[in-house]
Formats: sequence, C-alpha cells, structure tokens
Amino acid sequence: MAAVHDAVVEAREATGRRPLLLGRSLGGHVSLAHTARHPDDVAALVLHGCTAARPARTARCPRRTPASPSSNPPSTPATPRTPPATPPT
Repeated sequence: MAAVHDAVVEAREATGRRPLLLGRSLGGHVSLAHTARHPDDVAALVLHGCTAARPARTARCPRRTPASPSSNPPSTPATPRTPPATPPT
C-alpha cells in the first residue's frame, strides 16, 4: 500500500493534478483500498475484473466438490439421440 501511495504522490507532484487510478484484478482491490483511505488523492477510480465486495449469499455457500457418478445419478435416463444404424444386407 505504501508503494501505491508513493506513486500517487509522485504523479500528483509531477503533473500538478490528482491522478486517475486504474486497477485490474488484484490491483483493483489495492486501488480501491487506497482510494478509500485517501479519497482526496485520486481524481477518479476505474475498476476492471474485480469485485468491490463479496455478496453475502456466496460467502455462506459451502465449497462444492465433484460428486462421483454413482453417488449422484442423473435425474432422467440417458436416451440415444439417433437410433443405431442398420447395416445394409
């Protein structure tokens, strides 16, 4: 976080204007955290490919594990899409 703050201060001193932060993936979380702590340092914040918060519904969901075919049978029996071809006689 200190490196982000230093970069923002350096950009502000070099241009005389507040910078726009663009954060992608994990960088989005870092940019968001910096902007939340220092809102006056940043002119705008652009987030790409990250979430601002985990929805409560998914936070409670247990991790799924793949089920074996024998323990989780299909709800409808498999049927062939086309009948088998009859060999010519």
